[in-house]
Amino acid sequence: MPFDFQQLANFRLARGSHKQPNKGGNICVNEAAVIAAGFQYREIRDVSCLPDCFSRPVSEYAIYLNDFMMHRARNELLVPFITRLPGTSHAPWVEEERLVEIAGGIDIFADRGNQGAAKDRVVTAEEVVARKPDLIIGSWCGKKFRPERVATRAGFDRTPAVQNQDLYEIKSSLILQPGPAALTDGLAELQKIIGRWARPDD
Repeated sequence: MPFDFQQLANFRLARGSHKQPNKGGNICVNEAAVIAAGFQYREIRDVSCLPDCFSRPVSEYAIYLNDFMMHRARNELLVPFITRLPGTSHAPWVEEERLVEIAGGIDIFADRGNQGAAKDRVVTAEEVVARKPDLIIGSWCGKKFRPERVATRAGFDRTPAVQNQDLYEIKSSLILQPGPAALTDGLAELQKIIGRWARPDD
């Protein structure tokens, strides 16, 4: 049975997933966004339940905020995003940039994310050196990331990442595989690495 869109006028954002309709008018931000986008109501237990037009990293962050914010703040701050979440899906490399940003980092090559052709997103060793990364996080599909080899590349000894030995690996099974792993285990690993770098004395 189609969901009555008018019910969104009386909804209340609440923690967790809520079947519709319900007496309290409770709904989570992603479920409300699905309805606002014109889809039939669906239970959103995790981001794999969302339509393809929803960005997985952005929606995962929305679920986190929805479930951990206090009620008043949740309804005040998240309501505007109900109409913004649909259509946030982007190319895979942009979604990866979003993971870095959600984890608290800054992608020094974020300006390449809007380039449609793969050849326009390739970066040279010279460009990496010029942008002076504080952290270098590597992940190879089927191969081990070797920080010591990266450190010996020409000019890399001038980067803060190599000078401070801040080169790290995330296993490909956590960040490169299809499915929700990148949004759970992969994001957690990114947060751990960036957090350790930002607060070395904690």
